[in-house]
Amino acid sequence: LRNDIERAGELPIAEKAGLCECWPFEDYKNKAVPHIRFPPEMPRRATKSGHVIVKYDVDDEGLPYNISEVSSSSQIFVKPALKAVESWRYLATMDKDDPNFDPDSRKNIVSTITFRLTDGRGRVLPE
Repeated sequence: LRNDIERAGELPIAEKAGLCECWPFEDYKNKAVPHIRFPPEMPRRATKSGHVIVKYDVDDEGLPYNISEVSSSSQIFVKPALKAVESWRYLATMDKDDPNFDPDSRKNIVSTITFRLTDGRGRVLPE
């Protein structure tokens, strides 16, 4: 229901009326909250599972930028991990004038991207 109200452009009116405070939304308002996350593509040359730790910022529109690798189990996973984070979307900043607005909550976000490769029997091949 909240998404329908937001799409109709009536979220501020609904919030003022107290209709959209039914879950701990205030805890996430103006913070980097994932909206859409697409999984990374498994590299064709991968022979085992792996991971990449990435760091990035999120702009006011919810787009990740300044995406960089912190560490990885193998360089083969870095490019697909960075590409996946580029496609992610976060909720846009709601109200910069809100006293609870914390711009730092949208900076230096760290995420671990995990790549799980399985054998023909569905068993995960360890890193």
